[in-house]
Amino acid sequence: MSSLPTASQVWELANYESISSQVVETAVGRLVNIHDLDFERLWIGFNRMDKRIMQSLCSQQNPFQNRQLPTSTTFSAIKRLMAAGYVIRTEAYEVEDPFFKHWIIERQL
Repeated sequence: MSSLPTASQVWELANYESISSQVVETAVGRLVNIHDLDFERLWIGFNRMDKRIMQSLCSQQNPFQNRQLPTSTTFSAIKRLMAAGYVIRTEAYEVEDPFFKHWIIERQL
């Protein structure tokens, strides 16, 4: 998802619904709700390890520091999620789609 839908949502909220306080947060919440079923379908397609990695990243945790999981399994899962475009690496690994991340935080944590 690009920032364009968020910008249009913010524009609509500010101009047509006269919302001025927390307009960006409201727009993000609405977009997450609009795409709830899409995110649910993505989530169902993940295996248990992928879900744990995504939840860990959304919680600002380093999945490699979780000693309950083998490092090789964690690395394989992250590599798979990166190849599929769900995870990126900047200074650290993170969920690529901020709206999907918001959905995970709201619904799966």
